[in-house]
Amino acid sequence: MPRQIQSAGIPPDKFNFYFPVKPEWIAAAEAVKAKLNLNGKQLCLVRAPTLRQEWMNVERSPKIEYLQLLIDRYKEMYFYLGFADLKPGAEDPDGELHGLDVEFYHGELPITTLFGLIKISDMLISGPGLPPIVAIAERAKCFVIMGGSSSPECNYDPCMGLMNFSYVAREPFDLYKKDIPEARIIERFEELRLRPLDKSHEELTESLFIRGTAGFGDNLGLRLVVRYLAKRHKTIYLKTTIPELYWDIPNVRFVFPEDGGFYGGRSWARHIARLPRSMFVDPPIGIKETRRHYGLIYSDEGRRGVMCFDVDDNGTPHQVARPEKPLNIFEDIRQVVGIPREEFDFSFPVKPEWVAAARDAVVPFEFKGKKLCVIIPPTIRKDWESTSRNPRLEYFQLLIDRYRDEYFFLSVADLEDKQEWLIGELRGIDAQYHHAELSISTLFGLLKIADMVITPPNFGILFGIATRAKTFCIFGGCAGPAVMCDAAMGLDNFGYVAPEPFCQCWQRWHDCNKDIPEERLIGAFEELRQRPLRLFP
Repeated sequence: MPRQIQSAGIPPDKFNFYFPVKPEWIAAAEAVKAKLNLNGKQLCLVRAPTLRQEWMNVERSPKIEYLQLLIDRYKEMYFYLGFADLKPGAEDPDGELHGLDVEFYHGELPITTLFGLIKISDMLISGPGLPPIVAIAERAKCFVIMGGSSSPECNYDPCMGLMNFSYVAREPFDLYKKDIPEARIIERFEELRLRPLDKSHEELTESLFIRGTAGFGDNLGLRLVVRYLAKRHKTIYLKTTIPELYWDIPNVRFVFPEDGGFYGGRSWARHIARLPRSMFVDPPIGIKETRRHYGLIYSDEGRRGVMCFDVDDNGTPHQVARPEKPLNIFEDIRQVVGIPREEFDFSFPVKPEWVAAARDAVVPFEFKGKKLCVIIPPTIRKDWESTSRNPRLEYFQLLIDRYRDEYFFLSVADLEDKQEWLIGELRGIDAQYHHAELSISTLFGLLKIADMVITPPNFGILFGIATRAKTFCIFGGCAGPAVMCDAAMGLDNFGYVAPEPFCQCWQRWHDCNKDIPEERLIGAFEELRQRPLRLFP
């Protein structure tokens, strides 16, 4: 599909894959539906796998047992209407499906009525072929189970408008193998089933190029923006160092940060170097461009005191007066972009394969019945040196010593000589990955399987909250909970402790107050430890 678009020379802001269905086609479909005895169930169309003599391609069809798996699992929810266009010797069934409520297998439905049925249905389940393309164009919910022969990337492109579409395929894709774990099929289908039907795309504006931000934690904030804008633009072209954070937003395409990670950041520059260039595309010539970041940026460069800058859409900063009260970072983002509070969703779904990789990473360790606690130790980074933000190391040590019989402590960091170093050694750590041995996606999985995460106020606090892990943050100075946390982020599994009074100096080298009474530290951690883990949808 992308090659067809490029070959035709269609400007990206003029490409519109939406297909309006005539009212009379919908009326004909409603008449068919009215004759069905749905018994309160939702209407689900099932395109039966077939083999066509004129284009025999047995590799392309998915395994029929995967369609049967969904039919059996959701039979109490859906009324299944199977359809095909069979003709002996010309188009034959590729297996038999059981449990369909009604079958139109011999072209009984006119193509226009079928278009109408796809539009009014609650779900379409299909292998690759024409029906999913029609569903995408009509903005109907559609779930595709891929076989072999042609990859998903060859069939579906974000510029088509995939807001109501999802698929599952062998990973990595293989031209001749079709095996897909059942758990992944159910997970992907369930995500689409629960996803609200998005109708805004029928009036989408032109595509947009966003020059994103570089830092891992900053990208979680940007994710809020991208998810919001993706519902209002045909395609988002995003310059980013961590495309994994946007994996579940269907109409985002990634632009390679050719400048080595924007600002030369070591960790993210190394991360993007590991990624295949095939993940990235060039933004179309002439596309509308913007830069989305926080409304206000604080700076203490030269140690001349704190200055505050506002940044326009083009990324040009201009100094403004410092606000009387420090802005909450995520409320700041929300206000700048205009995201309604009800659309503020900070959660980040972790792929099952990332969780599996995390489990593999801890296989060598003997837990001896203990629970897993991930420690993200305080460090100093050369590319963003800030001594004021780190908490006192002895508070981490206090928790390790007190709970050593309950937790297996795994310390995770990205240390490198003269680039990033610990502020001190922690005793009693059971195992460590201190030199970026884990990929960022495996780290996401590790946080997801951990029973507890203990972190200073860095990317760990944001990733922990977003993955809905139990996360305990020990604050130092400079940037506190009032700035880094917002109730709208979903803090049911989050706890923290911070100095009182807190020093909101915003200076990286200031001698901030970092004193926290031991009893308050233990009390806050104990409250979180005993709090039931809330599972989010």
